[in-house]
Amino acid sequence: MGDNKFVIDYGDGPLKQAQEQLGLVDLINRVKSAPTEQALKEQELVLKNNEVTQIETKNALQFQQLKSAVYDEERKKSEFTNNTLLNIRKGFEQDFQMGFNMLNRAIPGATAFKKENGAVAIDIPGSDLIVINPNRSTDPKEIESMTQDRVQTWDKMSAAYRDVYKNSQSVKSQLSLVSGPGDISAIYARAKMQDPGGRVTDGDYRSVMQSPNVTEQVKNWLTRATKQEGPIFGDAKSQSRKDFLKSAETQISDEKNVFLPSAKFFLEGQILRDGLDPQKIYSPVGDITLESLGYDKIKNSMIPASESVDSSEVLKKQSSQAKSSVAPTVDSNRQSAPPLKLKIKTDLWLKKKFGTKPGQ
Repeated sequence: MGDNKFVIDYGDGPLKQAQEQLGLVDLINRVKSAPTEQALKEQELVLKNNEVTQIETKNALQFQQLKSAVYDEERKKSEFTNNTLLNIRKGFEQDFQMGFNMLNRAIPGATAFKKENGAVAIDIPGSDLIVINPNRSTDPKEIESMTQDRVQTWDKMSAAYRDVYKNSQSVKSQLSLVSGPGDISAIYARAKMQDPGGRVTDGDYRSVMQSPNVTEQVKNWLTRATKQEGPIFGDAKSQSRKDFLKSAETQISDEKNVFLPSAKFFLEGQILRDGLDPQKIYSPVGDITLESLGYDKIKNSMIPASESVDSSEVLKKQSSQAKSSVAPTVDSNRQSAPPLKLKIKTDLWLKKKFGTKPGQ
């Protein structure tokens, strides 16, 4: 009979139906995976917020760098005052009246008085009382009392810098996490840098918003960060993150430059020259240690004058740059006087001490 082949043709019905079903499933999946209108709006808002944040962090950095000029004036004022006090202390070591006259002439409005134990208390308007002991005591009980007094003084005078430094390190560590919670913590720490010892507390949104010392930019960052999931400052390499960190680093550098002159005078003028042991008084404050202040533990003294800035040379350099001016007379009985500019203070000091005007 031969080989007969039969072909059964089912038509395109089942195949077409299967293709249509697969296409419908694909369409449904694509619709489900497509972002909703609300999601698109939220994504657009995040991008807009990130752009605003980038502009604000750049502006905040520029503002902090401009403030460095203000900090620099504070540093110069602190250096002048503390270098002058080191010289005035020599006067008190010879005679109380001599030291008093030198103080009153160099720093208008400042005064001094003797304490019962022979110490001298120096009162400068706008500053805490400075206590020195021109005549070194050999009484163990008196030395112990003086040591404890200096410990309390150091803790008090270094508290602000200690807090600012601690929070600057927190800003750095939290930013490195590149996360939403990390950025929020970094913003809180930045706010505390601007308001050390103030009302700002960790995790308290209201305390940041009500602080007069916290900038509006920081408040805006915190508001957006608490509403936005994920990092507010972008990825690890974003310019916003770099600028935010840089602004914190700029502030801590400025704070340190202002604090160092006072810390050095406290070490040399109120500890070493009073015959006390710095190692029983000083505790490290951030990156400031006895060694960084120029203290030689082996010799129990400051580094040699040839390796450090001599206070008299600082005064001479300042005087050579100052213009001649007539210094107002100061009544020794007055407790306060209007503040004078740095150059006028320098001229007054040199005129009274050497009987000449700058440049002569």
